[in-house]
Amino acid sequence: MGLLWYFLTPLANMIVFVILFSLFLRLNIPHYPLFLIVGWLSWIFFSDSLSGAAPVFVVQSNFLKKVFFPRELMPISVVITNLFQFCINLLLLIPFILYEGIGFKITLLLLPLIGIIQMLMVSGFALIVSPLHAHYRDVAHIVGVLLSMGFYLTPIFYSIGTIPEQFRWIFSLNPMAQFIEEYREAVFGTWTLFNSTLPALLLFSLIVFLIGQAIFLRLDHELIKKV
Repeated sequence: MGLLWYFLTPLANMIVFVILFSLFLRLNIPHYPLFLIVGWLSWIFFSDSLSGAAPVFVVQSNFLKKVFFPRELMPISVVITNLFQFCINLLLLIPFILYEGIGFKITLLLLPLIGIIQMLMVSGFALIVSPLHAHYRDVAHIVGVLLSMGFYLTPIFYSIGTIPEQFRWIFSLNPMAQFIEEYREAVFGTWTLFNSTLPALLLFSLIVFLIGQAIFLRLDHELIKKV
C-alpha cells in the first residue's frame, strides 16, 4: 500500500480518539475530540523527532564512516521526515473539522508558520541530543524518560484552564504547551496577535537552534571515533 500508510496509520488513531472521547470519556471541553487530536499531533511530531534523532549516529554508524557530508544533516533529516508526516496529519484534520461543525477559519493559514517555528525548535534539540548520545549511550534512554514525563505534563488531554491557577506558571514554561495552544487557537479560530505567544516561541526556537548548532560543532569532530 506504500504511501497510503502515511495516511492510514494516523487516521486510525484519530478515529479511535473520536470514538473513545465522544462516546465513553466525555470531558467538559468544547469539541473535545478535535481539541485532543490537535494537541496529540503536535506532540507526536516533537517526540518522534527527538526519539528518532537521538540514536541516529549510532544506528547509521556504517554510513557515517563511509560517506563525507555535513553530519548535522542526519538528525535534521529525521526532523524533516517527521515534519512531512505531520503535514499529512494536518490535512487529515479536515474531516474532523467538518465532523465537529466548526467550519474553516482564516487562522488555519497560520498552521504552516507554527509548524516551521516548531521544526526550528525541534531541530535545535535534535542537534543537541544526537551527538551527546554518540558520546554517552544513556542519552537516548534519558530522552525517552523525559518524553514520557512530558507527555503528561503537557496539556494534550486537558486544557491549561483546568490547572489550578497557582500552578499555571509552571506549564507556561513548557514550550510544547505553548505550541499546542497556538495550534488549537489557529484551528478553532480564536487566535489573535495580541494574545499570541508566537513571537516569543520564534525567539526561543532560534535560541535553541543556535545553541544546538554550537554544541553540535563542539562535538562533531569526535563523532567518528565515538560511534
